[in-house]
Amino acid sequence: MKKMKKLLSIILAGALCLGLCACGGGAGDSGDKNADGKVEVVWWTSYSQENMEYVNTMVNDFNTSQDKYHATLVNQGSVSEIRTKLAGTKQENLPSLFNGQPITTGYYASSSFTAPIQDFLDADEDKWYDEIYDVVRTSYSDLDGNVIGAPCGVSCAGWFVNVELVEQAGYSMDQITNFETLAEVATAIKTKGLADYGIVFGANGVDLFDTLTLQGVDILDKDNGYDGEATKCIFGEGETAKALDKTLKIYGELYKKDVALTYGSDTNGEKVPQFAAGNLGFFYATNSYAQRIILRNPNFEFTFIPSVPTDANGTYVGQAMSEGTGNYICNTGNEEEMQGAYELIKFICKAENQSYFAQNTGYVPYTEAGYNQEDYQAWMTANFPAAANVKEMLLTSAKDLRGPYTSIPNALLSACGSLYSDIALDPTGNYSDFIQSAIEQIDEAIEIQALRKQ
Repeated sequence: MKKMKKLLSIILAGALCLGLCACGGGAGDSGDKNADGKVEVVWWTSYSQENMEYVNTMVNDFNTSQDKYHATLVNQGSVSEIRTKLAGTKQENLPSLFNGQPITTGYYASSSFTAPIQDFLDADEDKWYDEIYDVVRTSYSDLDGNVIGAPCGVSCAGWFVNVELVEQAGYSMDQITNFETLAEVATAIKTKGLADYGIVFGANGVDLFDTLTLQGVDILDKDNGYDGEATKCIFGEGETAKALDKTLKIYGELYKKDVALTYGSDTNGEKVPQFAAGNLGFFYATNSYAQRIILRNPNFEFTFIPSVPTDANGTYVGQAMSEGTGNYICNTGNEEEMQGAYELIKFICKAENQSYFAQNTGYVPYTEAGYNQEDYQAWMTANFPAAANVKEMLLTSAKDLRGPYTSIPNALLSACGSLYSDIALDPTGNYSDFIQSAIEQIDEAIEIQALRKQ
């Protein structure tokens, strides 16, 4: 009864937010025509100031490439913050388009504020979307294959690796195909005094989420949501429980032995500088952070490997998940504005824009035309040759390598992040209690979502 009261109070609070919140675009009303007669297209972005500079260059190019639309980029925090704001924004105040992640496509597909890109593709004689790699298209599609979003920057979460430290520790890069071995190498780097720390993790839950997915176990029932609406978290059941238990024990040992840098350390203020200075063996991020490392001129060889499964028995050893940041169109009710959002998304996906954005970040292009751009090939060869391997892994990965199809992506990542945070703070604590707390967090989110749909 207490739990149900808590659920109802959360739902009522959410309903009050929906009734009161009217978050506008913040840079002129989207859909309105400006003094020049152009339709205003407002893009809510999660990109930081650094990457916004590059995105704005493409937005400005779009504005000068045609005379019907005028696009404006507005930062609205993280992708999860954008999701929260969208859910509490009246239709007339929605932006024209917004940043999101492939993991959340299931949520956007079921949201009233999203206008599927498929509708616009069907009306477009230019079949530009067909050129996008299959694995990327799938990550932005619903269960019926309808395209919901489109890529802006394609990346994989994974590990930046100091190759020289790995070799000095007595290992080779081709041995690092799973988390168990990676942790062993990180421990050797620390215990042999080769670096201050062997490893640093992310702080958003993606690292654990990806490890379990690549191991080949589900997080939710109903075939991870692909065989109907998921009803519960299965962290405590069957093969999932075994994989989770092993992963957490490996992870906990890294903190017990002081191998891992403080969990939650600032990425740009501490992780990137520490790695670039040679003080870290493994740094968890996405390959889109490559340019931030390159700009610090590290004096050692480094590479990037996508996330790995728990152990050598993982289902998807040597494969990679399509992640990164994409764009979704808002259902504003204004046909001109939504068409403008579609045209901007299409423009961002041009081969030359893929090349430009990838060179300034570390993202990988997602069409052959983008990848084969002469300037990108020159940049990649000189600065980040590991991008070629990321691309090949994406193209050769199994079609069924995908995260859960769910309307509660925030809860999944938050629960995974909580598990890693709890153990980092108390590596000798009761892991069963931490896992049970994560299960309850996910199950509660599922129950709330079910009640909202009633």
